Amino acid sequence: MIQVYFDPNFLFNELLDYYAPVIIKIEDQTFIDLHSLSIVNLLGAQPVEKRPVEMYGLLLMAYEFQKDNIPETIELLKLNDESLNKFKISNLVALKDLYYNNLPSKRLLRLENTLNDCEIILSLCNQYVIQNKELFQDRKLEILLEVISITEVRKLSEERAIPFVMKQPFIFSFDLSNVKFEVAYEFIQDLDKLNDKLTLRVPKIYEYAVDKVKILDKLLSSIDRKSLTNVSFVFTSIDDLIAELIYFKDIIEEIESLDE
Repeated sequence: MIQVYFDPNFLFNELLDYYAPVIIKIEDQTFIDLHSLSIVNLLGAQPVEKRPVEMYGLLLMAYEFQKDNIPETIELLKLNDESLNKFKISNLVALKDLYYNNLPSKRLLRLENTLNDCEIILSLCNQYVIQNKELFQDRKLEILLEVISITEVRKLSEERAIPFVMKQPFIFSFDLSNVKFEVAYEFIQDLDKLNDKLTLRVPKIYEYAVDKVKILDKLLSSIDRKSLTNVSFVFTSIDDLIAELIYFKDIIEEIESLDE
């Protein structure tokens, strides 16, 4: 028999939608699948038994299947303290994603799992943009929101010593593979509060900046979006960026005066 254990807040068929983790027991071996990819062959199968269980300090739902569709175990993690820690982090993120996805009113950012180990991403929520499309008709406002978000996310990242990268505009990626669950929990709660704060501020930012950003047409239209994102990400503050640009300007002026 094959036993699959997962958080009871999820339906079995929606685990993959959120890359939620499962614990899989095959005979005398126990594994963790951080993103439920191994249960694909079980989605159409009828479980022999369903029951709630408590294991490893967690309340889980257990589905038991016949051994007709044994999942591949080569990509699975063997159950130990490290993999159980990752299970808890992945499950927390999946639960957050499930909760906010079911709310009618969306928030500015979406937190979700990725398929890359214990990596999570915080990104601009497409559903929020659709619900508030009048706020995003001007691309410059989205860029402004991104720069503000980078500054705020960086503060949280530095406080918890959890680095992040930005491979694409408005997508913040965090690797929690070597982070204890307790630290990850606090960090994710901080991201949650930040998301609430930013979401509330968006209409005010729009009202304040909708006319002012028009002055930046020349700057923002002449710079590739990804390049601008990289610049915003590399510099810890706008002041640092301005200081380097002034220094660069001084060098140019000094070079031009060499022949005088």
